[in-house]
Amino acid sequence: MAIFAEVAPIVVVVFASIVVLNRFVSTTWHALVFYNADSLVLPLVEESLQRGEAQDWVFSSQNFLFPESFFYFVSTLFTDSVELALAINVTLNLVVLYVLLRINARLLAHRSRHRFVEVSVAMLSTLLFVTFVLLEPQPTINRGAIATLYLMSTYYYGVIVVGLAMVALTLWVTKTFSLTQAERKRAAVYGVAVFVLGGLTTFSNPLYILQVVAPLLMAITLMVLWNRLSWRGFWLIAAIHVASVGAGLAGRTAFPQLFASDVSSYLALSNIPLSLASLRDTVVELLGSAAGAFKFVLIVGLLLVVFAVFVYAAYAQSRPRLAKRITSAEVFVVAFVAASVVSLFAGYVATGSTTTRYLEPVFIFPLLVCVLIGVYVLRRMIGSVWDAGLRRGLNRLGLALGGICAAGIVVLGALSLPPVASFVRGDSYVYPDCLDGFLDGSDANGVASFWAARPLEVYGDHEGTILQVNEDLTAFEWMINRASYDESFSYVLIDGSPFVPVQALDRLGEPAEVVDCGAYQIYDFEQTPGEQILTDIVRGSIDSGERG
Repeated sequence: MAIFAEVAPIVVVVFASIVVLNRFVSTTWHALVFYNADSLVLPLVEESLQRGEAQDWVFSSQNFLFPESFFYFVSTLFTDSVELALAINVTLNLVVLYVLLRINARLLAHRSRHRFVEVSVAMLSTLLFVTFVLLEPQPTINRGAIATLYLMSTYYYGVIVVGLAMVALTLWVTKTFSLTQAERKRAAVYGVAVFVLGGLTTFSNPLYILQVVAPLLMAITLMVLWNRLSWRGFWLIAAIHVASVGAGLAGRTAFPQLFASDVSSYLALSNIPLSLASLRDTVVELLGSAAGAFKFVLIVGLLLVVFAVFVYAAYAQSRPRLAKRITSAEVFVVAFVAASVVSLFAGYVATGSTTTRYLEPVFIFPLLVCVLIGVYVLRRMIGSVWDAGLRRGLNRLGLALGGICAAGIVVLGALSLPPVASFVRGDSYVYPDCLDGFLDGSDANGVASFWAARPLEVYGDHEGTILQVNEDLTAFEWMINRASYDESFSYVLIDGSPFVPVQALDRLGEPAEVVDCGAYQIYDFEQTPGEQILTDIVRGSIDSGERG
């Protein structure tokens, strides 16, 4: 029975993810989730490894090593279909979110035997996140569509996953902040886990420092000031987190060739007015539709609850009777969430960012406060019922209501499954067909813009490669294996975008053939002087830009 109680909610979450996937495949979200150039980093890495290419990858300021690459690897274990793997990645991300909320609920309710309470609050918090996602019908990723990005393979969800794990680990190592001298073994496990997870995540994505480590350190500082954590406990937690960040940054320094841009390139203090304007425009966009307005009300209401609980916790510190009504673990969680929200918005504005997807944790970390409040309220409600018969009746009622809600989600998921299954077969994606027909089994290599080359390379059925270039036909070294440019190139694909304009072909001379594919045109220079000129331009740009 205990196993069923833990597995059943995961099954419900899986069906909820199918509802979300149905939203993706039936709206313009499908282009971003499955075919956008930025979303195809990990499929390209997998393809490069399968081809046995030399590995000389350059990424952005993030390299998606951990945990994104691990999650994607798990998603590909049972399929060769990229669409299906990315769909599984969506489901996996949502399941992991539930599991981490469930673990935190268990830790916050460590003195309780009410499994139903813990499962219920974790499930309801996960479904609140699903609601945020479903209220984002359009993929405006640098405006109002923020929550959905957590479910995608390369949009910084790894930092959030590790952040939730760090909160759980901190609650675990301190036994919800009752650490004693006898807990050395537990502290050793914590140290190893934090050092490895934190170091890998920092190496992969330095946003981890701002989004997780900084608010966690602020939270434990408040815990010390409020006499809820000893200095010994503070230094144990702080030292290992600082060490893990140091190790991650040292790794980034040791392998600079992996990163096309440094973190400092994202700092633009002169753009602070633009940053504020982007927030204003995001709010205006949200309020411009019923779904957006509802989502805005939900997230603002959730944040108000977070800060209300934080203010109450701070107020209670000077009043012993009130202080006893909120545990140290609850103080830590609400302090972490409040600090993370403040640091996210402060960092967003102070760095002059106009990329709202960096605010993704705002839609997830506050769910910890939902878990906290749910555990706090429901546990006390059940505890206040002394009559055993009435308590059993309430438990049955709760189980019945939960079962009805779960059944409804399963039914919706089952109804959503056929269109999702049809989509992930890939039959509807015809963009590469014309290129594949032109190549007709040839192993010729070509170049195109970043946005055209990557989906054609991943989904095309051809022997050669098609690689991304700049408007002057030099290699575009951004989230790509530089070693893959060590080829001869005979055609250029023009997709009508300004990134590779048709004027760029003037220096290549007359093509042997031009194939009009509607969405793009293929300029074939095979066995013309342009073939060697094109090859020299592309390969020469890699040689001249080679890194040490």
